[in-house]
Amino acid sequence: MSGHRIDDTRGRDLPELLRRLGLRATGPRLAILGAIRRDMTHPTPERVLDRVRETYPSLSLSTVYQTLETF
Repeated sequence: MSGHRIDDTRGRDLPELLRRLGLRATGPRLAILGAIRRDMTHPTPERVLDRVRETYPSLSLSTVYQTLETF
């Protein structure tokens, strides 16, 4: 893990944050991070996937885990 915390990004532009980390600001990645930001609990990867799958039906649980490992 890189040591970045998603809760440290509140109020920041997600695409810009990802670019500063050397990552592409893809739609699925932005959706995953947005779902985490909006959830006031500690969501499981499965819960994040359920929320994001409405927009990205082919998204895999592996992609969610890989994105979460970034932070």
